[in-house]
Amino acid sequence: MAEDILLAISNSAQRFYASPEFVIYLDIFLSVRHHALLGDAAVRLLQSQRTTTEALWLPHLTQQGYAMDHALLIIRALWGLARGLAISSSAEQRHSGNPKTVDFVVHALQSTYPPVNA
Repeated sequence: MAEDILLAISNSAQRFYASPEFVIYLDIFLSVRHHALLGDAAVRLLQSQRTTTEALWLPHLTQQGYAMDHALLIIRALWGLARGLAISSSAEQRHSGNPKTVDFVVHALQSTYPPVNA
C-alpha cells in the first residue's frame, strides 16, 4: 500500500513535468533575469505550485502512517526527481531508463522512511 501512494505521487509529478505547460514555463524562467519582474513572477508561480502539491499529497501520506516531516521529504524527493529527469532526459530515455530510476528511488524511500504504523 505504501508503494502505491509513492508511485501515485511520482506518476503525478512525471505527468506534470511532461506537460507542454512545464516546457513553456521552463523556457520563460530560463530566459529572464531572476530579479526581473517576469523572473520574480516565475519564482512565485513555482513556489505556489510546490505549496499546492505538498498540501495535496501530505494528507495522503500521513493517512498511510508517514510522519509529517518524512512525508514532506518524500514529496519533495519524488517531485525533484521527476523534474530532473524531465529536464535531463530525452523522450527515448523517459520511456526506457527513467522508470527503473523511479522504482529504485521509491524502494529506497520506502526502506528509509517506512510508515510509522507499518
